[in-house]
Amino acid sequence: MTKRDRVTADQLLPVPKGVSLWLDERYADPYKDPDTFNKQVYDAINWVIEAAKLAHTSRELKTTLEELLKKTMFTENLEAAGSQTDVQQNAFGKLQKGMAQHLDSLGKQLDDFHRRHNLEHCLGHAKFDATKTVHELFINFHQTNNVDGISQAVVMPEIASLFPFAKYDNLWMMYDQRFLHAMMMVARVADQGFQQKVGHVAAEFGMDLDSNTFIPGRPKSTARSYNKMYSDYRYRQYPRAAFNIDVIRNLCVCPLEKTESFLGALLNAFGGGVKFKFLYDVPYAERQDRFHLSSIMLTVMYEPGSTFSELFGTNAAMKILDDY
Repeated sequence: MTKRDRVTADQLLPVPKGVSLWLDERYADPYKDPDTFNKQVYDAINWVIEAAKLAHTSRELKTTLEELLKKTMFTENLEAAGSQTDVQQNAFGKLQKGMAQHLDSLGKQLDDFHRRHNLEHCLGHAKFDATKTVHELFINFHQTNNVDGISQAVVMPEIASLFPFAKYDNLWMMYDQRFLHAMMMVARVADQGFQQKVGHVAAEFGMDLDSNTFIPGRPKSTARSYNKMYSDYRYRQYPRAAFNIDVIRNLCVCPLEKTESFLGALLNAFGGGVKFKFLYDVPYAERQDRFHLSSIMLTVMYEPGSTFSELFGTNAAMKILDDY
């Protein structure tokens, strides 16, 4: 964190009155006083934009921003606050514009880094196509060019078989939702073991928690997975929720010269990959749309080495399920 960032982050905390009224739920009644309510939404956006830019520098700031964005009365009214005829003048448009300007600035730095280090050549798919190994359970998907057909139902058939997806009764939509919840519970209980396994491999290449080069992510939210089930996977084979294959994940920041060896070590540890995405050599326009944020995305299959009964049979697992 630079000195400038530290001062700026400190200036955002404690939060101004216009933000605290949302955190404490003291905002105006949107039905009795809509003008005041909309102004309160609009006025908080400046703080949100600045806090989002610096959230990585302060855990307290990040937590506070997350708490504000969890307030549905705030987030659900971003488009209504301000001009309802000009999207650039409402609160959501203001948020998009403010963040786009910041991301454009970061993107220019990333693009310069990308060019200077020739990352398209060093980390593109051509670099790894000849050496990457696919998990034996998914070789057929890759050979038949059906990678999009890969789902959690392939690795958890016992759970998928519990629900009669082909039975179009008055509960048919609930079967997909029940599988989603079952999948989420398994993922959350298995997450610690998965993170430890990846972390062990990462440590061999100098990555760890203290240096923020190995960063376990939170499990994918149920709401996010549910929404993707009805958008991206709406017309897929049941259970559609099973196409959320990246429920538990992490970020590894590996030195360039060690990346190829690290990827090989991960594939060896997990018996091969399930799905690969090499974003460093996508067309320039696509990379520009991503603000030049590139990565190698590797999906693997994690096997806890236990039965479901053993996996769920600990006090720690029961607490995770209770929290869920």
